[in-house]
Amino acid sequence: MIPPLSHVSGNSLSAVLANFSIGSVFWTGNAVATVITTQNTWTRVAPVAGTLATPTVNFDRPANARLRYTLIAAGNLIIAATYSISSAAPNDVYLIGIWKNGTVNANNEFTGGAQVAGSTVRLKAGGAGDVQSSSVVCVDVAALNDFYELAVQNTLSTADPTFSDANLFGSGRSA
Repeated sequence: MIPPLSHVSGNSLSAVLANFSIGSVFWTGNAVATVITTQNTWTRVAPVAGTLATPTVNFDRPANARLRYTLIAAGNLIIAATYSISSAAPNDVYLIGIWKNGTVNANNEFTGGAQVAGSTVRLKAGGAGDVQSSSVVCVDVAALNDFYELAVQNTLSTADPTFSDANLFGSGRSA
């Protein structure tokens, strides 16, 4: 348990903060759709560049839209994402989740890594082009260089969603 900072000083405060991690990768105004090649298949959200927020402690952005944990000690983390999504077709149902240490094929479909447990949100699109916003929150234990990305699947068709704005966030403390 992290003691209240009012009760911590000097070297003790440095020790508490040294084990704390916080980071965020975000993007705004993206117009690149995530191509859904196969219905009901987890696909990496279009890897837009994204910006690493500041301050960031013990996280980095080694690749587009990816948040990587960089503390040597394992960390108990809260991983969250907020996003705005629009669909190319009306009434499609999307599952959105957070993927850990993913590898993808040429279609950006996940072939390795795993979805973080408890990170699925179901979202039904309104009309084509309508923008909806939602979020997903989960907990995970991260090791050095574990990384997180947003994943999506379309359960009804191969219509492509666009994630115009998003924030992938991690925060926690080493175990």
